[in-house]
Amino acid sequence: MKKNILLSFLLLYLIPFIGVAQKNTTFEINGKIDTLPFTKFYTQLLIDADVLKDSIILDKNSLFKYSANINEPAALLLLSANSHRVNEVIYSFWVEPGKIIDFEGLKIIKRKNKDFKITNSETEYLQRMYRDSLEGLSKELTELFKKQFIHEHIDTYYALWSLEWMARTNSLNDDYIKSMLMKVPEKFKYTYRYKKIQSILETRIGAQMKNLHMSDTLGNESSIIAYRGKYLLLEFWASWCAPCRQENPNLLKWYNCYHAKGLEIISFSFDEKRSDWIRAINEDKLPWLQVSDLAGFGVGAVATQLAVKAIPDNFLIDPEGKIIARGLQGKALEKKLAECFQK
Repeated sequence: MKKNILLSFLLLYLIPFIGVAQKNTTFEINGKIDTLPFTKFYTQLLIDADVLKDSIILDKNSLFKYSANINEPAALLLLSANSHRVNEVIYSFWVEPGKIIDFEGLKIIKRKNKDFKITNSETEYLQRMYRDSLEGLSKELTELFKKQFIHEHIDTYYALWSLEWMARTNSLNDDYIKSMLMKVPEKFKYTYRYKKIQSILETRIGAQMKNLHMSDTLGNESSIIAYRGKYLLLEFWASWCAPCRQENPNLLKWYNCYHAKGLEIISFSFDEKRSDWIRAINEDKLPWLQVSDLAGFGVGAVATQLAVKAIPDNFLIDPEGKIIARGLQGKALEKKLAECFQK
């Protein structure tokens, strides 16, 4: 009797966790495309910051199936595999975890936004509704509609995606974005998209730079906070980046000019091979601190936290630790440094 009671208690306790563990994250597409049988398409599934590449081949009835695991809604691109139109995006649409989606690609003559039919994708439906509503609106009405749409659909993933897009393109002011983030449902606060918006806001000019921890060429750890009281240029580069290497002589000139007055530089490399990294440092004769996680371009913790998507890129940080400029090179950076040290 006691054993049965104990077993019943354990089952009641574990059932919620079993449900969470077994949550279905696989989506499936049953598709048909109005084109020749056995036509091949390349696929690109945009998962967070990664791209999952694959391909599909239609069967004799021009049908196909496609499935993958995703933790949050993602965009799926079907690209032409025709030698004359290689890499041209033919269809692009949203897929969602755990959904079985029916897709019908209409005949490809002149591509429009709605040259396909799709079911069971709320994110795709909202995107279409959003784009339809923008047609014909003036610039002023467009801005008002964007805010209204996000406010009314803040409980959806597409509103979160729209908020991130507008944060990246400076389409909306930061105060509005922050107010909307406070209204985002709890279930979205652990998504890549939500964290991306936070990263963007935290790297704006005027924001306090995070206290990053980075390893130098000998494996010793350095932190941003150790440079408080001085102007710090955090530069992102790689040995294989030609524009970065071309900028290094300028950095060296300005370092020699302003270092005694309080300028420090940290160069963060996106190299994967330590030998390439060290060789480039020596070739360019860079005397300041060199750091890297050797994770490659844009995928490590530092790159993710600071939303670095292209190089060369940099952050100029004042003695109080605030970001005062970003992405300056050449004459623009020279002018900004002159302003800092002529105060």
